[in-house]
Amino acid sequence: MPDSGATIAPTAKGVSGYAHCVTGIRWGSLATVVGGGVIFLVCLVGVVLGHLWSAVPGAIGLLMAVREVRYLRRLRSGKISAREN
Repeated sequence: MPDSGATIAPTAKGVSGYAHCVTGIRWGSLATVVGGGVIFLVCLVGVVLGHLWSAVPGAIGLLMAVREVRYLRRLRSGKISAREN
């Protein structure tokens, strides 16, 4: 396979910072929203099946996903700057 000459060099932000610049996808945020949604849905099934205690982790998962979506909307609108990891 021929070498294209392009290299991936880690920067001060690391390789994940480079991946964000290339794809434009905030992978940590995507994982947070999807994970919170999955936790909520699994716990919702538990509540429907009669396990009322599962409403607590379900609510936490939902709140976590909603918080991340709100953060991303504020970031996109320019009201806040990106948080450092």
